[in-house]
Amino acid sequence: MARPVLDAPPVLITEFRVELDLASPSHLPADALPSTYTSKPLVLIEGASLFGELAIVRLLQKDGWGGVWVDTFHSSAQHQLFWDDMPHRAAPFGLQQVPLARGIYDRIVAARGGRRGGFFDVLAWRGDELAFIEYKGPGDRPNRNEPAWLAAALSCGVAPAQLFCVSATFAGTALPQARDRRNRVPKASPSRGSADTAGTIGVVPTFPSSRTPTMSQKKEPVHRRKISSALQATHGWSVRTNVDGYVEVTPPRGARDDAFAAQVRAAVTALGYEPQVSWFRRSDGTHCVRVRTPETIAQIDRGRHRV
Repeated sequence: MARPVLDAPPVLITEFRVELDLASPSHLPADALPSTYTSKPLVLIEGASLFGELAIVRLLQKDGWGGVWVDTFHSSAQHQLFWDDMPHRAAPFGLQQVPLARGIYDRIVAARGGRRGGFFDVLAWRGDELAFIEYKGPGDRPNRNEPAWLAAALSCGVAPAQLFCVSATFAGTALPQARDRRNRVPKASPSRGSADTAGTIGVVPTFPSSRTPTMSQKKEPVHRRKISSALQATHGWSVRTNVDGYVEVTPPRGARDDAFAAQVRAAVTALGYEPQVSWFRRSDGTHCVRVRTPETIAQIDRGRHRV
């Protein structure tokens, strides 16, 4: 059984900030479902009133994805709940219909010793692709189980590039924000996003279970840190960065060959980059694979030396 590595380095997760329209009425009738459902605000997507998690599912469906809201809070050990529509008008979705999605769900839960807490809100699939999306509405705080879930997901082969966070605000409202500054949900970006397009894209650093995930206000990913964290988390390689725009990957003992360089190239390409990869001999005589991308070079050209 794969075991989560709880002392793993921080993982960078892409964040999408969106402004959604609050539905009217903004909540289900009190007698429609238990209060733990009816207390959730509804957002308006193409005339439909949906919970925020299901709004994400609906938008993914428009782009050719399948997906479900992983309703961990209302699930039990014997009965896990997955929804692709509102619970008061639809039956739970049978995730066994999608073996790829069911398989990764079961593996991550098993890696956590049967605990489901912290599972990201939306599990989506398209062909052989998977995505895990956490939804944070106004006032929502990070779940204390999320870091342990992230460690379990990474131990099961989930890549950081498959992890996303959607931070939503509601148009024309001033709902209370979380009080703890460290855990505060980011405010809406100055330019309003729509339900179809994200606003400012930022970075969400998440940490092992001893630390609480926080959301950064950065306007763009720091690419060297994103690449190095992903390579460390998914492959266990020794990685460091430098101010010349390089990510340096130290090969395992006996792995100094073109096959290892190709493996590094493939791993960085999987993160959405077009890397330049080459072997390099350091001043201390050790060798490493050096990685640069157009994004890391551009950051150096703009004077962003901090990684």
